[in-house]
Amino acid sequence: MVDHQLLQMLRSVTIPAAMVESRKFVDYLTKHAEADTHSGTAQEGLQYLNDVLGLMIASQLEVLNALGEVDEQLRNAGQRLKALEGR
Repeated sequence: MVDHQLLQMLRSVTIPAAMVESRKFVDYLTKHAEADTHSGTAQEGLQYLNDVLGLMIASQLEVLNALGEVDEQLRNAGQRLKALEGR
């Protein structure tokens, strides 16, 4: 049975264009949620899990990288503000 609430959440998620891996992960989940696929064999089930884990890891690394960039930008902005206050 298709989980329509999950599908709605997946379809409405906003992902920045630069976050390609996150988009691939959400697209993969959406495709499988829409198809309501259930693995017929243990091998297919393992392949699905491997695919999901690979996409999830790539997506999470992308998020961590983005957070690192935001942190660096905020630190630089803070240093510039401190320098301006010292003038």
